Amino acid sequence: MLKINLVKLATALTLTFSIQSIPTIGANLVTQAQTRASGQVSSNPLRGFALANIAISTPNQDRMITWYREVLGFRLVEKTEGAGGIKLAIMEKDGVQLDLIQPPKIQLLIKPQAPPMHLETPGIRNLVFWVDDLKAAEASLKAKKVSLLFESFYVEGIKTTISAFRDPDGNLVALWQKR
Repeated sequence: MLKINLVKLATALTLTFSIQSIPTIGANLVTQAQTRASGQVSSNPLRGFALANIAISTPNQDRMITWYREVLGFRLVEKTEGAGGIKLAIMEKDGVQLDLIQPPKIQLLIKPQAPPMHLETPGIRNLVFWVDDLKAAEASLKAKKVSLLFESFYVEGIKTTISAFRDPDGNLVALWQKR
């Protein structure tokens, strides 16, 4: 049975970002890798830093499990209930761990906005996943009756082509074409 410190889980913030879209971080990671390869000891206290999971609070965990499994190909790893009736479902795909958390009570404080207005409120604004073939991914989504917010287009600032849609709870999910 999976044991989780629900207090830490409830207060943890998760953040996703693209190393490729932030050149300074990418360069620092290369430097760190070179340092490790040379046998030198890094003074970075966050050495080994990596994203552990993405946590999404949901009013309907079963609907979200089904959607992330059927639409994006995640697999259910564990489903459990913790203190206070909080339900946790851990899903995984290609090394990405997604925690779908259903508390007994949930409130929608902010109505989801279309891009770019979604950036006007604080917090995590979207989930971004790399794909090898964005056109094929869009075709797959459409076949599964997922409504795209927009057809794929190239974004000069991040040097890649993107597409976006929403999950059943209204969370913005984006796909980026691998460079």
